[in-house]
Amino acid sequence: MDYFPYGKILRQFIKTPEKYVTTGHERDVETGLDYRGARFYDADACRFLSLDPHAVNYLSWSAYHYVAANPILVTDPTGKDWEITKSTTTDEDGYTTTTYTIKVNMAILNLDFG
Repeated sequence: MDYFPYGKILRQFIKTPEKYVTTGHERDVETGLDYRGARFYDADACRFLSLDPHAVNYLSWSAYHYVAANPILVTDPTGKDWEITKSTTTDEDGYTTTTYTIKVNMAILNLDFG
């Protein structure tokens, strides 16, 4: 399957939908919703269907937001808090490398935009 950034299915190459999608979460075939642990996510609407239990930590965002409006660099594996790890190093020539570590589909993906 191919997906849009927020998890909506772009193309499906098999007739039977897969149970686990985009970030390794289970998608209910009947409703089309992803169960993210703490709450359900609607990939078509790009938002959760219930309030974020940790919404007080993200006061500048809607309590229904998904990954701070950045599904390329951020994940929300539990439905409570989004995750991204950023590290920056500067070599002896003064070149700076920024590495983002993002938890994706039960694996770790390292992206180097140096």
